[in-house]
Amino acid sequence: PGPGVLMRLPRQNNLCNSDVYSLNLETLEWSIPRTTGAHPSPRENYAVGSFDGNLYIFGGCQQRHCVADLYMLDTELHCIANCNNHGMCHEGLCMCHKNFGGLACEKDYRCPHNCSSHGSCHNAICSCEKGFGGDDCSHDLRCPFNCSFHGSCSNGKCDCQSPYRGDACQWGTTCPSDCN
Repeated sequence: PGPGVLMRLPRQNNLCNSDVYSLNLETLEWSIPRTTGAHPSPRENYAVGSFDGNLYIFGGCQQRHCVADLYMLDTELHCIANCNNHGMCHEGLCMCHKNFGGLACEKDYRCPHNCSSHGSCHNAICSCEKGFGGDDCSHDLRCPFNCSFHGSCSNGKCDCQSPYRGDACQWGTTCPSDCN
């Protein structure tokens, strides 16, 4: 079932039954999920609740006989990867803690400036993409114009091949002895 699953024990054709139905809120289609645990006998006027992938059914009446029993059915609507320990599971959906996101709370947004969109965050430390550095990956270490393909880039500065010079190795010399 998709996200936002609701459970119910329906009454059909004026008869009670003990089937469990699930509504997928994306497709608005009902299905019968697999459940484990003892099902209650058909009844009316019961209380039902869902928590952490389990469906709890309390009490109810069968004709004139009322009961105060409690049934727990495992609906197998558990969260992906247990929300990576960064959220709470609610009816098969992760409700992520602050600074975490994604379907399984796998995205860590605790890094400074979210790594400036030039890296990924792991345990609150940015792992910067090639060409970027700093605590928040905001420093552009790429050299201007890729050193005009006449040098190598080191910490954002061009180390020019002879006879080229300039911030981007953009000037070549044609004079003997470097025009001296």
